Parts: sequence; structure tokens; C-alpha cells
Amino acid sequence: MAIPTALLRRFYVGQSLRNNGDGFEFQLANRIAPTTIVSLGPIEVDGELFAPDQIIIRASKPRKASEIREGAPLFLSMGKVA
Repeated sequence: MAIPTALLRRFYVGQSLRNNGDGFEFQLANRIAPTTIVSLGPIEVDGELFAPDQIIIRASKPRKASEIREGAPLFLSMGKVA
């Protein structure tokens, strides 16, 4: 399910997109309400799709987006930056 653009804008931390040695990174901040994420990806950037096993989420500990599922969700408290 795609995230509506208006909602995504509330999560994206402006000016956080940058290149790194292995690709790119950006930050998301939960400014809405405590959230439980049970699935992520793929992400499309400039027409290129990145599969969940290519996406690393750095919240409480780094993990691949493919590891986030109902049995192992990602909890984001309000104000949490990932």
C-alpha cells in the first residue's frame, strides 16, 4: 500500500536526504501518534525500486526492512526519528 503524499511529508525530515558510501539515506520522524509498522518497502527513488532487503532501518537497532513483519514489528513512539 502506498503512503499518501500528504502523510509522507509529515514524516520526512526536510534536508535529511544525502548520499553515503553504499547509496543514500534520509530520516523520518514520527510526528503524528505512536505507530506500529508491520511491513515496509519497496521504496521508489527517481524511478528505481529498492526491495525491502536493500533497505536498512536505523531505529532502536539497525535491521533490514524485510525483517519487519507482524511477528517482529517496528514500534515508533511519537517524536521518534528513524
